[in-house]
Amino acid sequence: GELPRIETREVFERGKEVDLEEDGEENISSLCARLSLLLEDLLACDVQLSLFVAACCSYRQDSTLRPFPPMFMVEGERDVESLLAAVKELPSLTEVLKLLEEDKLELNMKDLKLLVWVLSGGPSNLHLRSLSKTDAAEAMSLADATNHPPPSHVLAVTTSSSNRWMADSRDKKTFWAFHGSRLDNFYSILNYGLQQHRTKVSLFGEGIYLCEDLGVCLAYSSRGVGWPRSVLGSSISCLALAQVLDHPSVKLHTEDRDRGAVEGSEGGRVPDKYIVVRNNELLHIRYLLVYKHSAATLPLTSNWLVVFMNKHRMLLLLVAYMAMLGFIGLSNSTWVQRWLRRLR
Repeated sequence: GELPRIETREVFERGKEVDLEEDGEENISSLCARLSLLLEDLLACDVQLSLFVAACCSYRQDSTLRPFPPMFMVEGERDVESLLAAVKELPSLTEVLKLLEEDKLELNMKDLKLLVWVLSGGPSNLHLRSLSKTDAAEAMSLADATNHPPPSHVLAVTTSSSNRWMADSRDKKTFWAFHGSRLDNFYSILNYGLQQHRTKVSLFGEGIYLCEDLGVCLAYSSRGVGWPRSVLGSSISCLALAQVLDHPSVKLHTEDRDRGAVEGSEGGRVPDKYIVVRNNELLHIRYLLVYKHSAATLPLTSNWLVVFMNKHRMLLLLVAYMAMLGFIGLSNSTWVQRWLRRLR
């Protein structure tokens, strides 16, 4: 059947049409106008920002936080501390949209530029688009996803190189396969694509590892801490669904033994349903699968008591534990037992 449609960056391009100041710098009004356009697909923007926050909070920021927002470069150095402080103060996108509609958004210029920069895709023009249930099902049918947990959401992925990929791969035989990785890697992965030199697994030789079986990749897709104000909650995991050109250098399990042999392989031939790509130009990420593992962020109108309990779960558990220990201690006390006997 026909593949789910991949849209161009229409929203981003419309956002760029907003008037600029004469010196080329955008004012707050023009940035807010762009932001309003970008937030038309709120879920996709939420995922995009969550991946950025996960990269910011990673202990491997040197590799995960690429590209780095230029407004937080100071004399050629990355001001990560200020970036983390700014990210921590960002309101939820639901609140941002509400404040924009009421003309009450009060982000400072630097933080507003950061938000627009992230959601407009940075230098790679990364754009995520949430899919309907029908389109998501069609995307998942491209590879073997049967008998495995379905993702919470499926999003189409496009970058500045997507049009070239679509033209180059048209009328050519391709494969579809999944790739799993840590959550904090996906910001860089989606911006720059899967890179052979970043791959650490080399059991079947050097290359980018993918699998046509979703279950295999789920094992490599560890959940991570994303953005606490995300509508998906702070704990999510992701997988990429990539399209791979059928090229002799792409190694996979076939009747042709040479096709499955990789130089330097310690595990022999490439196993069934595995694909090892040794050239970054031979694959392109087309879809992102998102799994949520925690309750979504509570809406702003939630009961204050519920909000308090949600924010202070560990403290409340500790208090309950101390109270239980105190109750056990008192129940075993000779003095308490005498007092209880008198009451009888």
